[in-house]
Amino acid sequence: RLLVLGPMLRSLIELHWANDVARWTGVQLEDASLRAHLFGRERVSFPARLVGELSELQHGTCFYCGDRIDGRGQVDHFLAWSRWPNDAIENLVLADRCNGAKSDHLVAQPHVERWRSRLADSVSDLAGIAVSGGWPSDLERTRALVTNTYAHLAPGTPLWVRGSEFELATVPFSFYL
Repeated sequence: RLLVLGPMLRSLIELHWANDVARWTGVQLEDASLRAHLFGRERVSFPARLVGELSELQHGTCFYCGDRIDGRGQVDHFLAWSRWPNDAIENLVLADRCNGAKSDHLVAQPHVERWRSRLADSVSDLAGIAVSGGWPSDLERTRALVTNTYAHLAPGTPLWVRGSEFELATVPFSFYL
């Protein structure tokens, strides 16, 4: 019976769990946003126009390694999708093959600093990309997600530098942002 009723039960359990979490934490998110955070969302593919505009913004280079991108490149979630499903333009960067090595890891301080600089220097360009392509933009939410993620790093958390190179988080959060 559980196998037959599973799809219906799962939806009800997720709804009630999200409501309980909202009540316990005082979070004032819409049900869909909180449920997406707790249980995930479907990923979407990135349109060629978005890839092209990110490439132009980054002068055709990989956000992480700085190498010239040959071909289309890969749109990457700066703060990994598996940590928080955030498709806002401010969380998207264009990368080359090194993106595969980053995977779902948090990045080391130099990448965080580059991301912060990009936001400071290109916030209006990013907003323009979002508007022209009908892509979501949420600067404050994206900043808050990155800030809170790095604020709660445990000492020894591996932070991706490049390739298979990692460094361990050892310093206070304020060093990273």
